[in-house]
Amino acid sequence: MELLKKRLYSFTLDILFIFIMNRAFMGAYFKLIEDFFPINKAQHAELLSYYPYVQLSLFIILFFGYFIWTQYVFDGKTFGALLNKIKIQNKMGLPPTLREITLRTLGTFICYMSGLVLFIPIAFSKNNLGVSDWMSMTEASPIQEKPLSLFNMNESFEDLDEAA
Repeated sequence: MELLKKRLYSFTLDILFIFIMNRAFMGAYFKLIEDFFPINKAQHAELLSYYPYVQLSLFIILFFGYFIWTQYVFDGKTFGALLNKIKIQNKMGLPPTLREITLRTLGTFICYMSGLVLFIPIAFSKNNLGVSDWMSMTEASPIQEKPLSLFNMNESFEDLDEAA
């Protein structure tokens, strides 16, 4: 159950970050239009009529770009996952490949666009696996923090003594 909560919090943080980026880009877009392209009220109204399509297109680009880029660069972790100390790994326990990340992101997008209904099976499945896990053959797991042993501490102190 703890992993399920961490997954929920991670996804919520990631989506919040994407919404903030979306609003920032849309605000910059309209500011650019207003400052550099003087338009009359009729043109402004027409421009506003395209707003939902532009915003949805930008959201899709940001969604795929964010999830694919962060998981690829951070070895299966998004910013939300880093904060909640979980990672995505393939069935061999390795960081996911670009193909697996892309399939996982597509599965996550399908679940999100379903009105979050397709996220429900995660709560009732063994090991909290969902549609995105099934599509990409990956799984979420907690990050195992390595305990600091006395041996490692002695080595680090010796390095400090040598440096001094």
